[in-house]
Amino acid sequence: MKRESESERLLRLPAIPPAQARRVLPLSRNAVYEAIKRGDIVSVRIGKKIVIPTAPLRRKLGLVG
Repeated sequence: MKRESESERLLRLPAIPPAQARRVLPLSRNAVYEAIKRGDIVSVRIGKKIVIPTAPLRRKLGLVG
C-alpha cells in the first residue's frame, strides 16, 4: 500500500495556512506571502488569518483533470 505524502495530505484539506503551503510549493515563506499579495495564489482572509483554498491551488498545479 502506497503511503500518502505530506503534500498529498495537505492538498486534500479544504484550505491551508501559508506556512503549510510552503510544503506544497517550491517557495519560501516570504515568497508565498508575496504571491498572495500579487494575487498569484488565491487566498481568503478570515479575521486576522489568511488561508489558501486548496481547490484553486490543485488546479494551478495541474492536479485536477
